[in-house]
Amino acid sequence: MDALSSLGLNQKQQQAYSYLLQNGSKTASELGVELSEQRTNVYLLMDRLIELGIVERDDSHPVARFTPTNPSCLHDLLSNKQRILAQQSSRLKEALPDLIGLYHLNVAEEGMAYFEGLKGYEAALDDMANSVVEVCVFGASAISANRPDAKEVLNRKFQKRALAKVSTRILFDKSLEDSQDVPVSLSESTRRHSLVRYWGDRPFGSGEIALYGGTIVLTSYDDKLVSLVIKNAALFSMLQTVFDTAWSQAAEPKNL
Repeated sequence: MDALSSLGLNQKQQQAYSYLLQNGSKTASELGVELSEQRTNVYLLMDRLIELGIVERDDSHPVARFTPTNPSCLHDLLSNKQRILAQQSSRLKEALPDLIGLYHLNVAEEGMAYFEGLKGYEAALDDMANSVVEVCVFGASAISANRPDAKEVLNRKFQKRALAKVSTRILFDKSLEDSQDVPVSLSESTRRHSLVRYWGDRPFGSGEIALYGGTIVLTSYDDKLVSLVIKNAALFSMLQTVFDTAWSQAAEPKNL
């Protein structure tokens, strides 16, 4: 029956329910003969139909019997199924941007990925840690004030990158040159694989650009914490040239 199929019942479940509707209460053995199924499988079928609320089990007899409920309950079953599908659709709609972003970040050779929140931000930082080439960063100066949670994630992933021996060059604006609140923790272990210089008279604020292996990551440390990942050879080459030019003009830390 098409109507039963639309409710998610498989062929055997449909046959069992239809047979009970046409013949009334039956034992598992009687159903097994009709359905050409072993009694163990019949009990499994009945358990599912009981779970759906369209069959009841009667243990008042020496042998348990199974009886169909009023078919009007099928409407409630359909309404419940529609409610579950609506919830699943809403969850998929919410998750889809991140799923598409992960595809473009980890699978596609070229394209663009858009993330909001810490999950996508972590994915982009993990990708940097797996890089076989150096990472070059125009570092944001306002992470601590705007997104301390992102700063914690950044330092953890920065440490992971250093442990993987991935080299990093970071350009901060000169407002951080004498500051004790540098966004990344320049510990002894990270310094072995990291170089920092200071460039530019204006604070970079909450925006950041990271370049590595043909990939560009633009991060905005605002309330949404937006990360935009772009894989494009021409744009990467242009921004890498800009970074290298700025690096050549930048000041090295005074304590070196």
